[in-house]
Amino acid sequence: MGDFNFERCESHSASLHKLMKSVANLFAVLALVLAATTAFFWDDLVALYYNKTAKPISIADKICAPLWVARAQNDPALQCYLTQKVERFCNEQEREHLIWTLREYRNESANFNADLALALVSVQLGYYAEQATDPKKDAVQALSQSQAKVAKRLQANGVAKAMKVDHISRRKLAANVQSLAEKGLIQLSDFGQWPDSLIVDGFKGLKAVRSTCGSS
Repeated sequence: MGDFNFERCESHSASLHKLMKSVANLFAVLALVLAATTAFFWDDLVALYYNKTAKPISIADKICAPLWVARAQNDPALQCYLTQKVERFCNEQEREHLIWTLREYRNESANFNADLALALVSVQLGYYAEQATDPKKDAVQALSQSQAKVAKRLQANGVAKAMKVDHISRRKLAANVQSLAEKGLIQLSDFGQWPDSLIVDGFKGLKAVRSTCGSS
């Protein structure tokens, strides 16, 4: 029995490791593409499911609407609608506006996540393109150039602006919902058979409820 060739074994092992790493990177990119594509069309899917109608009008629009940023996770705007002139929720039209706002908040958040996923995919693909164009190019330099190109596109299409929107924790937003519920301004039944998860969280642990709207 001949001597075992450790060098050849190590060589094959290294080649296999590189192959597996390449396959893993490919699957990661495909997963990001799939997630981004799904999120990109989420608005259309939700619109079809809910049969979305025209936007209702709210007396809080003057204060809160300017906070809204296209294709962003609009936490500040949503919190504004949940906390400004809350007695307005005695009006059914204002409650319908809140339902509409929550739906748009989810849609725009999905768009934002899609844009971020596509940006990550673009950086990865750009990195591969840079190295394919010049195999001798340093990996860090190739990545840096790819990131710079993607950053320029993000600035041009408004994603960079969306990324600057302040984040408000889900816990705080749920607390805002609970405050409305405690005042009797909204009820879980206002939000249909499948209420938004943020609404459900806001109604969890709800105890004393007082009526702000009177008997009307």
